[in-house]
Amino acid sequence: MTTIKIISPIAGKGLGRIYTAQPQIVDETNYIELGLIVRDDAGEPIKNAVVIITATDDTQNKTLNGTGDVLPQYENEVRIITPFYPFHYEFKTVGDHTITFSVNDITDSVTLTVVAPDPV
Repeated sequence: MTTIKIISPIAGKGLGRIYTAQPQIVDETNYIELGLIVRDDAGEPIKNAVVIITATDDTQNKTLNGTGDVLPQYENEVRIITPFYPFHYEFKTVGDHTITFSVNDITDSVTLTVVAPDPV
C-alpha cells in the first residue's frame, strides 16, 4: 500500500514553531516549508506521484506532478537520498490553517494555529 508522510525539510522553517500572520513575508514566523514523502507498496520512495495540496488559503493550493527535490534520511543507520514534494505556505490571516496533502485516495494534514504579530 502506498504511504505518505509530512516532513519539515528545512530546519527551523517547518513544524513545531510559533506562526504569525503578515500580509507579506517579514521573517520565518509567517511562512512554513513542508514536504511530503511518498512510498510505494514495497516501501521505496517515489518521485513520480501526483500530489495535490490544499490549504485554508486556497489561493496557495498546488498540484505537484513529480519531484526532483531530494534530502538525505537515515533508515536503519543507512543514509538514503529520498525524493520529497516541497510546499511553501505563507500565513496571511490569523486563525487555524489546515494544509492537506493527497496522493490517490490517501491524505494527511496538519493544522497550525497562527497568531497576530507582536505590536512594534
